[in-house]
Amino acid sequence: MRILDATAIRALVASLHPEWRLIAWVCVFSLTAAFLVQNSWAAGYIALTTPIFLAFWVLKLVNWRIVWLVLLAVTLSAASVFLKFQIIGPPIMLQEQFVSLEGVVTKLEVRPNKPTRLELEVTSHTGRGALEGVKKVRLSVRTEIDGQLRVGSKAEMSAVLSRLGGPVVPGGYDFGRYAYYSGLDAQGFATSAIKKADLFESDPTTKSATWLRAFRDRLADKILNHVDGQPGAVAVALTLGIRHHLSDETTENLRRAGLSHLLAISGLHMGLVTAFAFFTFQLLFAAVPAVALRFMPKKVAVFPAWSIAFIYLLLSGGSTASLRAFLMVSVAMLAVLTDRQVVSLRSVALAALLIVAIAPEAVLSAGFQMSFAATTGLVAFYEYWRHRKPENEGTFRAGRVRKLLQYIGFIAMTSLIAQFAVAPFALYHFQAISLLGIIANVLVLPVISLLVMPLLLVSLVFSGLGMLEVTGWLLELALAGVLSVAAGVADLPYSTARVTPLGDGAFAVLVFAFGVLVIFRSKAGVSLAAVAVFISVVMPPPEQASVLISSSGKVVAVSDGQNMFVSGGRKNSFRHRAWRQYWGLDPNGSSRLLEKKCRGQNCRYRLAGGQFLSYAGSLEAVRVLCAQGDFVILPRRYQRYCRGAVSFVTLETLAVKGPLGLAISGLGEPILLWSSPSAVAPIYRRRRTQDAKRNLRSNASDSSGSTNSSEAS
Repeated sequence: MRILDATAIRALVASLHPEWRLIAWVCVFSLTAAFLVQNSWAAGYIALTTPIFLAFWVLKLVNWRIVWLVLLAVTLSAASVFLKFQIIGPPIMLQEQFVSLEGVVTKLEVRPNKPTRLELEVTSHTGRGALEGVKKVRLSVRTEIDGQLRVGSKAEMSAVLSRLGGPVVPGGYDFGRYAYYSGLDAQGFATSAIKKADLFESDPTTKSATWLRAFRDRLADKILNHVDGQPGAVAVALTLGIRHHLSDETTENLRRAGLSHLLAISGLHMGLVTAFAFFTFQLLFAAVPAVALRFMPKKVAVFPAWSIAFIYLLLSGGSTASLRAFLMVSVAMLAVLTDRQVVSLRSVALAALLIVAIAPEAVLSAGFQMSFAATTGLVAFYEYWRHRKPENEGTFRAGRVRKLLQYIGFIAMTSLIAQFAVAPFALYHFQAISLLGIIANVLVLPVISLLVMPLLLVSLVFSGLGMLEVTGWLLELALAGVLSVAAGVADLPYSTARVTPLGDGAFAVLVFAFGVLVIFRSKAGVSLAAVAVFISVVMPPPEQASVLISSSGKVVAVSDGQNMFVSGGRKNSFRHRAWRQYWGLDPNGSSRLLEKKCRGQNCRYRLAGGQFLSYAGSLEAVRVLCAQGDFVILPRRYQRYCRGAVSFVTLETLAVKGPLGLAISGLGEPILLWSSPSAVAPIYRRRRTQDAKRNLRSNASDSSGSTNSSEAS
C-alpha cells in the first residue's frame, strides 16, 4: 500500500525546479562525502547504504530507479573519498620531538605583526624520534631567516615538530583535518635560523610544483612595490589570492563590513575578469572585417576569454571558491558557443559535483559551503525573477538616472540575497554575521567592478611595459577608499551580530530551509521553509562550555557572558581570538586576567559558583588539591592518588583530545566537552565516595566524545 497518493506526488513534483533531480543527486553525493571524510570508509559506506536500501524497500514509497540512483551517488562518493585516502596516505601521529630538517621551501608567508609561516618539502632529517613518512611540514618561524630565501630554495634548520593540531574549541573547525588533506604531515616551530642551502637543486617534480608559487610571489612583490601599504595588500589578495600581507585590522574591518567576500577569489572576481576579457575581444573581433564577416565575434571571443580565466585560476592559487567560479565560467562559455542559457542551477550543481569528486574534504570547509550557498541563492533568485519579469520590460529605454538606480538596486538586492544565503553558515562557523553589509557593498562594488579589477587586469597583462607604474597611484587611491568605507561601516553601532555556537541540529534545519526555497517554486515551499526556520529557533541550544582548557593544561579561560578571563598563553593569539569567538565576543577585544594562585608548577583557578580548577604537577599537590574537591588536571602516573576530586583528567588525555571545555550541570557537576572526541585516549572520573581502585577499573576504557561526568562512572 502506497503512503503518498500519486496525484499529490505529481503536483508536488510539478512545483519543483526543473533541475531538482540533479540538485538532489549532488546533495546526496556531497553529504555522503562529508560523512565519510570524518569516518572510516568501509564503516561509513555500509552504515549509509544499508539503511537507505531497506527503508525504500520496506516502505515502497518510490520505484527502484530512484533507489539505485541514490545508491549510485553513495557508492561514487565513497569511491572518491577512498581514492583520496589512498593518494594522501594515513595520517601520521607524531609525538613532539626535536629534529634537524633539510628540504625545499614550497610556501613562504611573511605576515605583518605575526611569525613568518613556512612550508617545507622534507628531503632529509635527523633526530631522536622516527620521522618516517613525514614528507611535508609547516613551521612557524620567529628566528632569523636568510634574506636570499625564496620559494623553491633549499633550506636547513632545526625545529620542534608535533602532530597536526585539531579544533581549538569543542565542536569547532578541524584545522588538522584540513592540513592533512592539504598534504601536510606535521607542524611545529623553528628553533634555529633558517639557512639557505641551495636554489632549485630539487627533483624536477618539486621544481615544477614550486615554480608557479614563486612566480605568484614575484608578481605580489611587483604589485606591493607600486601600491603601498594595506591597499597594496588588498590588490595582491584580489589578484593572486595571497592574503598573508593583510593586517588583522584590515581583515576584521572587511569582515565586519560584510566585504570579506572580496578577499576570496570567487564568482565576482572570475566573472569580472572573464567578462572584461570577453567583451574586449568581442569588440576587437567585430572591428576586424575578415573575422566579423565569417564568424560570430562573440563565439570567437570565447576562446581567449576562457584562456584568460584559466590563467587567472592558476595565478589565484586554485582555491575552492576560485575553482568553482572557473567551472561555472567554463559552463557559461560553453553555453555561449551552443546558444544555451549562460547561468543556471545546472552549472552550479555540476561545479559542486566536480569539486567534491576531486576534493571530497572541501565539502566540510566554510569556504566551500558559503561560496556555493551564495551562488545558489543568487542564481535561483534571478532565475525566478527572469521568469516572473514581463517580456516587454526593458532597461535600455530607461533614462540615465533610472539606470543608475537600477544598478544600485541590483547591487543591494544581490548583497541582501547573498547575506541571507550564507547566514546559517556564517552563524555556524564564525558565530557572527554582518548587519550593515548592504551599505558597504553598494558603495564599494561599483569601484571594484568598474575601476579596480579592470585596472589590475590591464596592469598585469602589460606589466612588462611598466603599466603598474602608471596605474599604481590610481589603484592605491581607489583601494584606500574601499578600506575607508570598510572601516567606517565596521565602526558603526550594531554593524555585526555575534551569537553563541549554533547547534548541529539547528544548522541542518536551516540548510534544509534554504534548500526548500531553492528547489520549490510555490507558496508551499515558502511555508515549509518558514516552519523549518521556526523549528531551528525553538530548538534547544547545544551545551556550551563556561571554561576552556588548552591541550597543555596551562592555558585556562572562563567566560561570564560579557568578558573572557584568561590565564596563560600569548595575548591576542589565534587561540585567544578563537575562544572569544566561541563565546560570542569580539575576537579582537581585550580579555581580563583570570584569578589564580600558583606555587611552583601547581596552580589553582577560581571558577564561577565558588568552584575551583587545579593543575597539579607533583604528587603532593595531587593529594592536596584532590582532597579539596577541585576539578584536577594531573599526570597519568599520579591518578591513583587522587581521592575526593569532583572530577579529573590526565595530561596525556588532554594532549590527545583537547582542548577541553567544561560546562557545569544543574547538579553542579562538570560536563566534559572535548574538541577532538574521536581521538583514542582514556578519560578518568571519580566521585568523592567511590573507592579509588574500583573507579580506576571502571574508567580505564575510552569514553565517548562529549562525556557527562555524572554518566562516566
